[in-house]
Amino acid sequence: MKRNNLLKHLRFNGCYLKREGASHSLWCNPQTGHSEAVPRHTEIPNRLAKKICRASFNKKKSDNVLEVLGDIKALHPVPKARALFVSAISV
Repeated sequence: MKRNNLLKHLRFNGCYLKREGASHSLWCNPQTGHSEAVPRHTEIPNRLAKKICRASFNKKKSDNVLEVLGDIKALHPVPKARALFVSAISV
């Protein structure tokens, strides 16, 4: 895959260039907070391009935990004394 095509795909899906390195560019997805290194070769192997896309667009495991905690809080109201403890854990 051409590097330009991969970068267009990343930009189209909301990623942005975080910084330039010596031999790689670091691209970040603001939705997941994940950064991924993209090599500066004109041709990038398809397998590596798939790995970069898969890693960039998967949700972080901590996001899933926070969603579950949010669902639990909605279903079972927590007393005020315990609410501070639960919010400190989720941060």
